[in-house]
Amino acid sequence: MVIESNMVGIEVTVLTPFYYHSVPIAGGSATLAQCISDTAFNFALASALGMMEGVCLPIEADHRHHIGAMPFRSSVLISDNATLLPAQVRRLNLDAEAGYNSKTSAGTSKGNLKDFYRIQEVNVGSVYHGVIFGTDPFALSGQSELVVRVGKHRQGMIRVKPASLPEMVVLNAYTASVFDREISLSQYLLHTIQLSLPMTPQSALAEVSTWN
Repeated sequence: MVIESNMVGIEVTVLTPFYYHSVPIAGGSATLAQCISDTAFNFALASALGMMEGVCLPIEADHRHHIGAMPFRSSVLISDNATLLPAQVRRLNLDAEAGYNSKTSAGTSKGNLKDFYRIQEVNVGSVYHGVIFGTDPFALSGQSELVVRVGKHRQGMIRVKPASLPEMVVLNAYTASVFDREISLSQYLLHTIQLSLPMTPQSALAEVSTWN
């Protein structure tokens, strides 16, 4: 889908803790608190706007097809103040959720599946900034701000409201690559989170307009 030549600056505030399995810690994993990826945010926003019937992820992700079907794109959301909560222990109820079939039993016995694991979540009050390109979700919904769900199992909530356009933004080179585009990197965090060199919102709009 070709997106509109429109830009909306946004401020995103974490309302409830959330996590993604990003980097390993003892007995578990911690979230990359410095950013929320554009892919995570795009799907969260699409879900809040009732668009998931057309862009719902199947078992195997097809980011080109599903993000390409959205009427908007976003920059990576960047925070200057995000912090992680202390590690907490969580339990995965393998008996109820997976059952001990041969595959699950083998994985558990080898330590690949744990009944208990530790996570570190992004703290409440962390603030992120970025830009939405294309359809203005506030105008579309008739709301002055939106609350969307992010994180593993979408257990976290963030408030999204309009803000001034930042002077510079960062795109995700991974997302660019699924649309057969190459952009310069400033930081490689994960395979699916590759931060571009900072660019103006206008330059970023010109780039994401080719992502279709």
